[in-house]
Amino acid sequence: MRGSLPGNTIPQETEQIRVKKEITVDSGEMQYLMDRSFVCPVCRKRFNSKCINSSKAVLEGWDTDLRPRYKGVDVSKYRVAECLSCGYAGIARYDSKIGEREKAAYKESGLKTLGGSDGNEGLRSYRGAYDGYRAALRCYIINNANHSVRGLTALYTAWLLRGWREALEKEGETVEVRDAMSLLAETRLLRYALYNFKKSELEESDALSDIGENVLNYIIAALSYMQGEYQVAEAYLRGILNSTEVRLRLFKQAKELQRLIRTSRRLDRQERLDRQEKDKKKIHGRAKA
Repeated sequence: MRGSLPGNTIPQETEQIRVKKEITVDSGEMQYLMDRSFVCPVCRKRFNSKCINSSKAVLEGWDTDLRPRYKGVDVSKYRVAECLSCGYAGIARYDSKIGEREKAAYKESGLKTLGGSDGNEGLRSYRGAYDGYRAALRCYIINNANHSVRGLTALYTAWLLRGWREALEKEGETVEVRDAMSLLAETRLLRYALYNFKKSELEESDALSDIGENVLNYIIAALSYMQGEYQVAEAYLRGILNSTEVRLRLFKQAKELQRLIRTSRRLDRQERLDRQEKDKKKIHGRAKA
């Protein structure tokens, strides 16, 4: 089914996973935020939501899949805008226009918002942000949104879970496999994102045109690498490394990913050789017996 998570018609596996662990929201996040006004694309009512003030947030680095790391705030918590009047939710930059058919489909679904701020001047906990992403994914599937937008929303959700898990582990908490922010939950979302990005290449001529072809190709390469699809990852990287329009930072990131792939291939090959040698010894041992 188009846009479905593996094994589900909509992303509802999170309903069955425990969400009991939380990190206290740091009021210091407020200095990195600003108010932004939105008009709901469904009910047309105006509402405000907290967004990252890029002039104040300090970028410290990037993960392999381009998840940005900022000092003092996790930007993943503030990417979704939610209308508290009708419950529609989505990634703010991709929700300015929705057709009448999509509006009707959402209204008929009867869904209501899951997230929103946590009542502390618009600050968001990981739980509140997580609920917002779940609502956004549901809305996009109901509205039959482009694969590229679904993929990006799933990617952002995976980044949120990673940040949530890292924050818990930093405080000495143990994250179990059935917890909402587990590595398993993140991996499933990354797999779903990769599926949709690949579909968007085949079916959408202007997929995420604002982030650029090279960036999208890098994300596909990184997600393929993280899924163990090294050959696919290398194919996408070649296009980036041979491009005359790629920015220096992305070029360096691509070279580092290329190094990681080669290292992983070498380790996998050595592991296979070690396993084969161990099997040979077992066979010889049985033959002597």
